[in-house]
Amino acid sequence: MPRPKLPQGRPTTYTEEIATTICDGISCGKSLITVCKELDLSIGLVFRWLGAQQSFSEQYARARLTQADVLAEEILDIVDDRKDDPNSRRVRMDARKWYAGKLRPKRYGEASQVDVNLGGQRENPVELELKLSPSEAYKRMLGGD
Repeated sequence: MPRPKLPQGRPTTYTEEIATTICDGISCGKSLITVCKELDLSIGLVFRWLGAQQSFSEQYARARLTQADVLAEEILDIVDDRKDDPNSRRVRMDARKWYAGKLRPKRYGEASQVDVNLGGQRENPVELELKLSPSEAYKRMLGGD
């Protein structure tokens, strides 16, 4: 009896198991590229799955938040590792700090990255109160500066 043909090449069918494996790898601090290489997946295919699978997209977003926390934690180990030269440690630390700040700007970003809302939207209008002395108010009413 002939054996059934097994699929060859990269998997192209989305499964919850593959999605969980991808997200677990990212949550451990691995890049999506590294995870895709380990699973022999196309990164483009993963991005298509993210667009098509709502549950995967939500799971992936949570994994990215966790990844930022892992990268921030790794900084402590890198700083304490005296085996590498100081410049190498600094470069590794700066890369993780930068990436964590991009993934979670409110937690790990620079102050300039944080969105500051000063109002001005319909639900949060800006209100200005101009206080003038009586003589200044009188001058303005008469058209003088």
